[in-house]
Amino acid sequence: MPYITEIEMPVRYVDQDPQGWVTNTAYMVYFQEVCLAHLRYLTQEAMKKGTTSTKDNWVVAEATIKYRAPLRYPNVVVVRAQTGEIREKGFSLQCTAHVKGTDQLIAEGSFVRVWLGPDSRSAPIPDSFRQAFEESKI
Repeated sequence: MPYITEIEMPVRYVDQDPQGWVTNTAYMVYFQEVCLAHLRYLTQEAMKKGTTSTKDNWVVAEATIKYRAPLRYPNVVVVRAQTGEIREKGFSLQCTAHVKGTDQLIAEGSFVRVWLGPDSRSAPIPDSFRQAFEESKI
């Protein structure tokens, strides 16, 4: 079933720079939180399909953020993630961030994760995870 993960996060005072704008690193935290929530969902789906591994074998291989509009404290940001491209050893998550209550896009990101085998090297995605990813694509 197609699936989009959505969470709301308050902009914290500490997320600002001296000029009052939310810093670049705060966006990474917002996106990381929604990516982890999306991965938790996909892991639960993979377990229903027979995976016996609950160990987190995913590592971030690439992270890209495009900033579209400024964000300030205090606001609430709505962050969404969905499954993007699926490859042999990894997949991407596509993310967006909006100010709550508006359609204003403030940032978008793409995050590539790869599966690590027992030797800590990239390995093919297990079939149960691959099936869960394929079914979650929009």
